[in-house]
Amino acid sequence: MPGWPWVLFILTVLLIGVRSFYTRFRGVCRRTREELQELLRRDYPGVEVLREERGDLIVRSGAQEQVWEMADLYSAVAQLPGMGRDPQARQRLYQQAARTMFAPKMEEPLDRERHGALIKPQLLPPDGSDGVPVSPIQSAELPGLGLKLGYVVDVPGGPRYLTEQDRMTLGLSPRELHDLALTNLARDFPRDLIIQPLRANTGSAIQFSDGFDAARLLLLPGYLQAGEAVLAFVPHRDMLMLLPEAMQEDPERFRQGLQLLACDGHPPLLRQPVRVTSTGFQLLDWPAVHGSQPG
Repeated sequence: MPGWPWVLFILTVLLIGVRSFYTRFRGVCRRTREELQELLRRDYPGVEVLREERGDLIVRSGAQEQVWEMADLYSAVAQLPGMGRDPQARQRLYQQAARTMFAPKMEEPLDRERHGALIKPQLLPPDGSDGVPVSPIQSAELPGLGLKLGYVVDVPGGPRYLTEQDRMTLGLSPRELHDLALTNLARDFPRDLIIQPLRANTGSAIQFSDGFDAARLLLLPGYLQAGEAVLAFVPHRDMLMLLPEAMQEDPERFRQGLQLLACDGHPPLLRQPVRVTSTGFQLLDWPAVHGSQPG
């Protein structure tokens, strides 16, 4: 019998722990539903949340009413550090879930109200070596980069490249399309990754592997002050690496960074580093400054 008090004590502790976790998890679920509905109101005006049922959302998209099961999303948020302590991490999960649920299929006609929040830019090599479909919208070469700019609708299974006919169907001018694409891309931009090479004299990398890492280069000038500069490596579509400007004065470390540009398996974008300031971009001529480019 003397062991029973310890058994009861352990059971009590376990029950308290389970109850505490369950209370926290219910809070995570409630916050997820609230923040997800805010995202839908902001980015998916064509989607209406009708009600909640047993923790799921009943939504209407167009004329279709459907159940949006939340269990997987609750679990994904709860598995984040601190059960979703970082709001940016939560938002990335919400956006991924919403794209999967509501993004247009490749063959669906586009609608500005429903699909405008899914439009993003992509950097394209000028020689067409990335296998982009025929006749996408392409700008002239981007000043200082020598690349072209395409626009896509971010749909599950791969991007849908916009054509001029798509742009007219959406009722967007070229300027409106560009501004909308950059606004959408900036929604989850990790601004702290710019501060690190500026303040701590070390590198940082942006690699969401969502097809838009290279395009996030376009956002950098808007986060830099006059007189500030960073070096950017853009070897392929799924990598953007930032280094302090002083790195170019350290040839050996800079040479190691340049090795990232020789990345097999991806269509090459830029084989030279880019100096980024608040006013734009400048390709650095590595061979002219430090001899032949590493191979």
